[in-house]
Amino acid sequence: MNQHIDLRDLRLIRRLADNGSITAAAKQLHVTQSAASQRLASLQRRFELPLFERTDDGFAITAAGQVLYAAAQRIDQTLFQAFEQLHRLGAEGHGRLRVTTQCYTCYRWLPAVIASVQQRLPQMEIEVVAEATDEPYQALRGDRIDLAIVSDEALPEGYDYAPLFDDEFYAVLANDHPLAGQQSVDPVDFAEQNVIVYSGRRHAIVERVLAPAGVTPRKLTQVRITEAIVELARAGVGIAVLAGWAFADLPDRSGLRALRIGRHGFRRRWHAATRRGYQSLGQQSVISSLQQVGAQLGLGDWRQQLRCA
Repeated sequence: MNQHIDLRDLRLIRRLADNGSITAAAKQLHVTQSAASQRLASLQRRFELPLFERTDDGFAITAAGQVLYAAAQRIDQTLFQAFEQLHRLGAEGHGRLRVTTQCYTCYRWLPAVIASVQQRLPQMEIEVVAEATDEPYQALRGDRIDLAIVSDEALPEGYDYAPLFDDEFYAVLANDHPLAGQQSVDPVDFAEQNVIVYSGRRHAIVERVLAPAGVTPRKLTQVRITEAIVELARAGVGIAVLAGWAFADLPDRSGLRALRIGRHGFRRRWHAATRRGYQSLGQQSVISSLQQVGAQLGLGDWRQQLRCA
């Protein structure tokens, strides 16, 4: 008799015994009713014993099924205790914390945040997951990261958010660009321009400024590296769109002008996103450090450096 059994078998037994319905059990296990029925049939063949009997009301567990049901309860309790221990380790500053950000510019200052946290929590291993940059929410949901730094205007439901800071986008262009003499640029000014932005599936300048105004730029050039974006703008290839702090942080801003986008500027708000209902000491420490960085990035004096407020 093949007595192999895995956690999926035990979860099916528990759900079916608790509900008495194969349909309800399948729904709770996120599988089809057919898949649940096939698993039950396979399990009963392996043990050569009926684990459930069909009744007018659904399924009733047998004595053999009760044996496996009790085992499933014990295993679930053991796993719960293990997860609790892991949670306590994370809460005490041990373990691993995986972080991503929705914008590549953040990787310029994120290492300093990580270094600050690791000074306070030397046992905490913090990993930057750059490949999750384009899909931070999916990565959170799939347990591939633990914290995402996001700037969406409409934040998806199902996550916990902590506000970090606001910052402002600027149009960066060469001093001899035809628009360089203006105090600011309006959405319509982008219509005939090559707009240079960071690589990615979504672009805030397009989604929040140009599209609502019915403006489509002549060309959208996507570049991953800040220095390359700046050099393209300096060469007069197009108009770059950068956060004010990213531009102010450049070692060489010669030959460039930064203009506000619209009379009142184009700002975005950053949040730290975590899975709902769970926040370890490591996550709290990263969030606190990000808020401190935000006091410098979002509320600092870089506007005066740009001389375009």
